[in-house]
Amino acid sequence: MRLHGRNYNEWFRERPDGEMSEQRYNYLYSDEELEPWLERIRKLEGNTSAIYTILNNHPEAKALVNAFQIIYALTGRKFEIPNR
Repeated sequence: MRLHGRNYNEWFRERPDGEMSEQRYNYLYSDEELEPWLERIRKLEGNTSAIYTILNNHPEAKALVNAFQIIYALTGRKFEIPNR
């Protein structure tokens, strides 16, 4: 599964150089938005030996935050997050 983020306002905006804006991926999924993905993962768990979820909503470590949310929701495992 691959989650790109849902920054609709930036998704098709072009930079002055014609490239797509990196801000299109600048998005933090809420717990409610992750729930349908969690349901899909839970359904697949019994039918496969590995499930990979790639998060591409990378600005400001939002992909990492959402990855930790997914891991916690599926396993109950918490992570120690260091302060800056």
